[in-house]
Amino acid sequence: MVGLEGKTLGRYELHRLVGRGGMADVYQGYDPHFDREVAVKVFKREDEEMLRRFIREAHLMASLHNEHLVQVYDAGQSEIGDITWYYIVMPFMEGGTLRARIRRSPLAPTEACRNLKDIAAALDYIHHQGIVHRDIKSSNVLLDAEGRCYLSDFGIARTTTDVTQVTTTGNVLGTVDYVAPELFEVGRKADARSDFYSLGVLLFEMVTGQLPFSAENQIAVVTMHMHRPPPSPRSISQNISLQVERVIFKALEKKPELRYSSATELADAFCHAVAAGNVNVMASSMQGPPEAVGIKPNQVVLPPILPNAPKSSGLRQAPLAGSRETIPFVPPDAAPRPAPSVPPPVSPATGPEANLPGGGKRPPSTRSREERRRTLIVALIALLALLLVIVPIVYVLVTRSNGGNTSASTPTPAQTQRATTGTTPTPSPT
Repeated sequence: MVGLEGKTLGRYELHRLVGRGGMADVYQGYDPHFDREVAVKVFKREDEEMLRRFIREAHLMASLHNEHLVQVYDAGQSEIGDITWYYIVMPFMEGGTLRARIRRSPLAPTEACRNLKDIAAALDYIHHQGIVHRDIKSSNVLLDAEGRCYLSDFGIARTTTDVTQVTTTGNVLGTVDYVAPELFEVGRKADARSDFYSLGVLLFEMVTGQLPFSAENQIAVVTMHMHRPPPSPRSISQNISLQVERVIFKALEKKPELRYSSATELADAFCHAVAAGNVNVMASSMQGPPEAVGIKPNQVVLPPILPNAPKSSGLRQAPLAGSRETIPFVPPDAAPRPAPSVPPPVSPATGPEANLPGGGKRPPSTRSREERRRTLIVALIALLALLLVIVPIVYVLVTRSNGGNTSASTPTPAQTQRATTGTTPTPSPT
């Protein structure tokens, strides 16, 4: 197809090519009448069947009105030289396609939840209108500047009364990477559950960054869709919880009756699983292994020091009044610890009495008995010593008293003189 950059179709100026498809190319354009950026989808094939499909898409999109469907501004045809060009005018989405967003990086589960809700709202709406999209894929979802999603491209959409069309080459219309297994059966009618399967593939792609099935040729991909279970999303991304994986697996069930009954039900189940997974992650982070909170294996964690408590001086802190100190229990068969090379200084709370209850003090009953026994011994010793001193003294005094009475019966002149001068003689013992 000849490039149309710089050309004008109707009143729309085509600036640059922004996307290519099997049936049409998309240009970023300008509408001078309303002074706004637009996207112009231009039909590029000279095929009558494809042209009818293109025109049907324009009419179908114009008849649908939902906040998450791409709106149709205008449609028409214009001649450039001797060629007639058919086009559809739509809003220009600055966010590009969802496929381009996924290529940058897989979506976080919370972002995938928002996108899935937008797409599900549009999909349920068209299903209620009796329309099956049949081409749900990441390149058919557009994003605006705020990241909101819009479903587009109804080129092969059909009503639920139509039969799935198969081309003469045997290829099902639609993208093989997203097509539901039942649609590979000739004559099988498409219904909403086929779109739900494609939405499940899109969900798998959003959270993992890749498709569930891929191979070198389309036949191999078809075989995988029909017979092989999808791989585990958790084996691809660590951000996916078990609850989320179960939702994806249900959306990708081979049997249509086992899938979700609506796109909104799928989106609600997914978002609920995402929320539940986030709660579990928070709980596990708070109750994780010691290494997760900076504690090494076999490391002893000490209790916090009380506010304003003095710094440790190497001495054992005495127990508070009214409290009992807990003594660590040592099993009888525990091996004794090796003695230090230099004995530590003995403090009031260390040494032999450190292992006694009450912070190194002996029990009161034992102490009182020892003190009484010691006092009694001291008293006996003191009494014996006193007797040893008193007995000789008493003996000498008694002996002297007896000798004085027999040798001096009358006073001497000197004694008489002392009596007259007022001196009182020492009385003799009687």
